[in-house]
Order: sequence, then C-alpha cells, then structure tokens
Amino acid sequence: MPRRSDPGVTELAEYPVRHTHLTVCDTIAQWGLRLVLFLFVATSAVPISKSQLSPLLTGSEHAVTQLVHDVWRIEDGLPQNSVRAIVQTGDGYLWLGTEEGLARYNGISFKVFDKRNVDAFRVNQSVRALMEDSRGSLWIGTMGGGVVRYASGEFTQVDPESGLTGKVIGAFAEGTAGEVYVGTADQGLFVWRDGTFSSIKLREESDPAFVRSLAQDRYGAIWVGTREGLFRINHGRINSFSAEDGLPDNFVMALA
Repeated sequence: MPRRSDPGVTELAEYPVRHTHLTVCDTIAQWGLRLVLFLFVATSAVPISKSQLSPLLTGSEHAVTQLVHDVWRIEDGLPQNSVRAIVQTGDGYLWLGTEEGLARYNGISFKVFDKRNVDAFRVNQSVRALMEDSRGSLWIGTMGGGVVRYASGEFTQVDPESGLTGKVIGAFAEGTAGEVYVGTADQGLFVWRDGTFSSIKLREESDPAFVRSLAQDRYGAIWVGTREGLFRINHGRINSFSAEDGLPDNFVMALA
C-alpha cells in the first residue's frame, strides 16, 4: 500500500521511484528547506549529537521532528527490518539490502529476492553492500557468500575461480576505466577488470586489510577505509593516512 504523509502529494506511479524523487523535491521547495552536500569521512570515534545534526539538515528554523517521514517494516513488505545498504539504479528502482535478502521498491510495493527464489543467494542472503556500475549491472555484496551480480534480469554469483577469494563483502567502488573495486572483511581489497579479479595489497608487511568503505573522488582516485587507517590509490600509487596524520581514529567506517 502506498503511504501518504501529505494529502497534497501526488500518488506514486507504478514503478519508477524517480517520481518519488520529484515529489520529495516539490515538498522540499514548499518547506523552504536548505540542502547541504557533505564530503565526509566517518569514523567510529566521532559521534554526532541530535543538536549538532538538526541545524545541518533543516536550518535553525526547523526541528528534525517537523520533517515529514514514513517508515516501512516487515509488515509493509520488507524481508527484514535491518537495512544495511541502499542504492537507486538508473531505471528508477530503489534496492535495499537486508539481513534476509534483497528488496526492490517501485514506489508502491517491495519485490523480495532471497534464497527462496534466487539460487545465487542460497549460500548467504545477508546483503551488506550495493552498487550499480556504469554498465547498468548491480553489484551485491553478501556477509558470507561473496559477490552476486544482477544484469539483464539475472542474478549470478561470482565464481571464486575468477580470483575473488573474499566472502565477506563490505563495499564497492567503480574506477574511471570501469574497473570495480571490492572491499572485503576477510581477504582485503580486490579489483575487477575484464572479467577477472586481482588482489591489491595495501601494505606489503601486513595481512589482508579489513576493508570497510570505498569511494572515488572527483580526480579519479580510489579511497579505501579500513581498520588500519585510510588509503588512497591514484595512478597505481598507494598512500596511507592514520591517526598520526590527523585522523580521529584508524577505523574508517564510511566514505562519501
């Protein structure tokens, strides 16, 4: 069932969620809210209080409690209430990764993909990372079943024989040449090129890094957040940054 928080909001179309985006933009314009774009590195040592967050999101004239919001749970069609990853694909669908499978939202209802209807999720259906690449393929990272790709309406589990030995996937990022970086918690960082994966050793003297986050900056460099600090891959060179260089903590949990 569609939800309406405002009687003036137009009813959503059958599938593209981009209609939802337009409606939200209209609502924002009516409220006169200001949008702020952040480039940030989130670490486990930097908590943000509600009083700090409220002015950033709404301006001092509006409280967070004044914003219109909806909540969707299992009873509304989600496979599970813990949503670990979200991405909107070019066709307008919103994809959500949960502990019990993948959900696709069309603006009205959810379609669930899990071990009951997708063979690629039979090993593990706990989704922790999502990314759409420039070819339109959806990359799906699981908690113990490696990577699943969705392309042309088909789900395919990435074969470990292709070089990806990590099973616990935490992040994706696409490079300027279309290569895909895959961060794992158990075997470090990998890069996919021309159908095969290769491992990237961030530090020669260390074990595979616990990779928690990935992002590409405007210059094409890939940033890698790990438990051991922050790394930058740029034209084949790897630079590292730690608490000694000014980070509040070495465990970099998120990048954007």
